[in-house]
Amino acid sequence: MKKINLLVVILLFVFGIQSCKKTESIQKDQTQSEKKLPNSSQRLALQKFGNSLPQLNNSLEEFIGVAPPVTGAPATPPLTEAQAAALLAPLINNSGTLLNSYGFSNLEITEEYGSMNDPKVAILGLVLYVLNENDPDGPAMDCLITALGGDDIRDLLESTVERDFNTYGTRKLIMRAVGKVAARFGLGHLGTAIMIYEFMNCYWGVESGPGSMYPPIDPNTPLILPTPLQQTIYYTTNFSIIGTGLEPYPSTDLFYNPGDSKYYSDVSFNQQLQDAYYILNVDYNTGKYYQILNGKVVKIAYAKDGPPTPIGQPLLFPTPLPSMAYFTTVYTAIGNGFEPYSFSTGIFYSPYTGKYYSDSSLTVKLTDAFYILQEDYTSGKYYQVIDGKVVHIGHAQLPGDVPITPTPPVVQP
Repeated sequence: MKKINLLVVILLFVFGIQSCKKTESIQKDQTQSEKKLPNSSQRLALQKFGNSLPQLNNSLEEFIGVAPPVTGAPATPPLTEAQAAALLAPLINNSGTLLNSYGFSNLEITEEYGSMNDPKVAILGLVLYVLNENDPDGPAMDCLITALGGDDIRDLLESTVERDFNTYGTRKLIMRAVGKVAARFGLGHLGTAIMIYEFMNCYWGVESGPGSMYPPIDPNTPLILPTPLQQTIYYTTNFSIIGTGLEPYPSTDLFYNPGDSKYYSDVSFNQQLQDAYYILNVDYNTGKYYQILNGKVVKIAYAKDGPPTPIGQPLLFPTPLPSMAYFTTVYTAIGNGFEPYSFSTGIFYSPYTGKYYSDSSLTVKLTDAFYILQEDYTSGKYYQVIDGKVVHIGHAQLPGDVPITPTPPVVQP
């Protein structure tokens, strides 16, 4: 009987442990599902902080480049404490704004770190950014832990992942943890700059890759906006501000017309989207954009890769217009002499529509194709036309030349 009672006790004990673990797991899942999303001021602060990271990374590349020096080239200048302080200043400033939006007062930060300009303010901002912008179990947290020097801070960071900094005790706890890590590794401005650089190159990668800030864009991706469509979308005609956070973008309503495969700003399909660069909410920080001309997406790329077709400056055939031009839909045939171009056409321009036509009555638009003028027959220079407009002027013989791939109309739900 005693053996039976002992067995019952053991089973109840084991069952109790499993029940507690299950309850703890359920509570953890509930906590994860109930995480608060950033409010509008926090979201803006997160965006500004995130936008200042690639700017810092680009500045640090001058001093902490990953490429081996070219023979005979001057050595990379060493990064000094003073230079690091100057480079970190915008990030520290944006970090202060971010911390304020989550309830950290300047007084609390100054009491803990001695100054709002202390480099630990930038580290704390980075911690908050990772906790709020990314999967706490994902690559961003792993890269942050690696950059900070080890797993002993992971539990503390993950214990604050509920994003509740409403209590002074929670804020004090994480400020002290960051302070201890910075003190252990002697992270002044110089050490902090290197630590953040290492984090960025771990998470975003020197090269684009899965999980990086700049995942590669498949060249075969259809030239459309992702579905389901956002109700509104950001846009700008100033290419230089994309992904920099220098100013907020205006936004517009967004609708797709399957009848003509174009995008509009009104549900009645009367007003095509303005020719501009369009940025999705999820791409605000990365600089990824969708270039739209005449209501259609003509290019998907990152701003860091250089400017595309200028907006507001239409590309044109030279004037006076040639009486005839060759054309082909095969890019690899341009300028290589493998075969004569199979087609030729007249070119006529309508100043009212801003489009090119193959007939003098302006009724038949030029076919979507690559057009080659007679003087450019062997040089490889071409004019790419989509929907009657020149959208790209390229040179097939030059390395790096990438045309805009015409795609058939795609019906979206």
